[in-house]
Amino acid sequence: MLVRERNAKDFAEAVQRYRAGRLAEAERLCRQLLARAPGHAQALHLLGTIALQTGRPADAVAPLASALAQQPRDGAIHNLLGTAYLQLERHAEAVDSLRTSIGLDPGRAEAHCALGVALAALNQSDEAIAAFRASLDLDPDMPQAHFNLAGLFAARQRGPEAIAHYREVLRLEPDNAVAHHQIGRGLSGQGDSDAALRHFREAVRLQPSYIEARHNIGLALAFAGRWREALAEFETTLRVEPESGEAHYNLGSILLLQGLLERGWEQFEWRWNLEGMRPFRRPFLQPQWRGEDIAGQTLILHDEQGFGDTLHFCRYAPLAARRCAKVYLEVHVELVELLRQSFAGDGLEILPRTPSFPGIEGLPECDYQSPLLSLPNVFETGLDTIPAEIPYLRADPEAERKWTERLAFLPHPRVGLIWGGRPGHAQDALRSVALAQLAPLGQIPGVTFLSLQKGEAASQLAEPPPGMTIHDFTAELPNFADTAAFLAAVDLVVTVDTAMAHLSGALGKPVWMLNRCLPDWRWLLERDDSPWYPTLRQFRQPSHGDWDSAVAALAAALESWVGTYRAGPVPGADAG
Repeated sequence: MLVRERNAKDFAEAVQRYRAGRLAEAERLCRQLLARAPGHAQALHLLGTIALQTGRPADAVAPLASALAQQPRDGAIHNLLGTAYLQLERHAEAVDSLRTSIGLDPGRAEAHCALGVALAALNQSDEAIAAFRASLDLDPDMPQAHFNLAGLFAARQRGPEAIAHYREVLRLEPDNAVAHHQIGRGLSGQGDSDAALRHFREAVRLQPSYIEARHNIGLALAFAGRWREALAEFETTLRVEPESGEAHYNLGSILLLQGLLERGWEQFEWRWNLEGMRPFRRPFLQPQWRGEDIAGQTLILHDEQGFGDTLHFCRYAPLAARRCAKVYLEVHVELVELLRQSFAGDGLEILPRTPSFPGIEGLPECDYQSPLLSLPNVFETGLDTIPAEIPYLRADPEAERKWTERLAFLPHPRVGLIWGGRPGHAQDALRSVALAQLAPLGQIPGVTFLSLQKGEAASQLAEPPPGMTIHDFTAELPNFADTAAFLAAVDLVVTVDTAMAHLSGALGKPVWMLNRCLPDWRWLLERDDSPWYPTLRQFRQPSHGDWDSAVAALAAALESWVGTYRAGPVPGADAG
């Protein structure tokens, strides 16, 4: 038998065994053939195909590349090589191979889909969207292309388009639990809690171990104000997955939101198991203080999150100082000066956050350590035992005097405004407003408005609402100590849920806060006051997203307040 005939016979046998699902035998025959004929393109092609099908993309690259050396215009081989590179996360090489495959054979829908995956991995999302759309033009019933396209739209906050493609996935794969879950997430973002719940529950029915879907059932119930059901759902989740940090944390948040503080703090400690918090956990070797006797010991307290949290919970630092010999309080550098002048004489040493944060290099030796937000649990804080002796923060008297003199030319009453939080905050889109939405305040005669807004939202000052003149001195307020002194010349602060609410409240300054319908847990439910800050008054959305009603209520209150101000001294109690 001629060599060529023998090779053809052996290859035909390999193909036959491959088609019969006897992949190991087919691979053995291909290797035997290639030992005699190393450049046999078809055997190399089949060997690479088998390697991919058996989950060995690294073993597929060499034979497929060798096959292409023999048949460089074979689009199918380029597609397989691109798939191998994609599985190996060699995304740039995958893009090259897949684009070559498409150039040779534009009608290969799966190549367009794989190209979209590779481009998305390279953060080339516009090109990825185009690739997925091209695959769907060729094959509208490709569920993976719909799924991937939906994910890109969801990441771009294009919720309706994402939901539409996830619904296409369900048309093709009715039992796809992940698609149900993702539709639920999209509907939650649109405020349709009832429809979201149906999809979350269907995801759990299809996949009972789907903890994230169970978790989102609880969140959707909470978003709808169905607190008892939400608590029950999180408790159910914890029976299925006792170590679910998300379920513990959200159970704690609901307990705290309802004012069940003593029960909530313990669950709140699970925040460190959240994916977003783990990178900020400090590598202290010393034990965390849990309330045990530390007389004669040294304690480091450290902030963990934003400015507002530090301003809110630093009130516990003097209480901790009474329990031990020495307390170090490590905070953001922008807060150091304010806290040093506020806690002078309280046995506290205020330290700027170490440059190695979340590392601990350069911090002094200590016996115990604790995050600030764990102290309410240590002190077993309930609604009736919140340490709310106001003010607990104090500005420098000389700096206050300078600002009072500096602003003497501006008539009273003076109202400080802040409308936007830090854009990177997870809830910023829900808690912030546009300056234009405060337009009703500008229609109240006799008010002097002062900007307290920094960051990206401050650019809106270029186009203030009609009738509203806003004086801006924020360029002269580099840190919180300067801002605290500036507030001495302000009669009332109007803010959204930002660090300014905490600073104003901790200084004992009248502060009115625009708040979302479902607030952060610290603001509790169905209250227009705050046990944390006696001088704070809340103006809540009556329904999700309804800032107009909240602003209208605040404007009516402000007009009444201005009239009362004109009749006598600044009525600080009116803001509480």
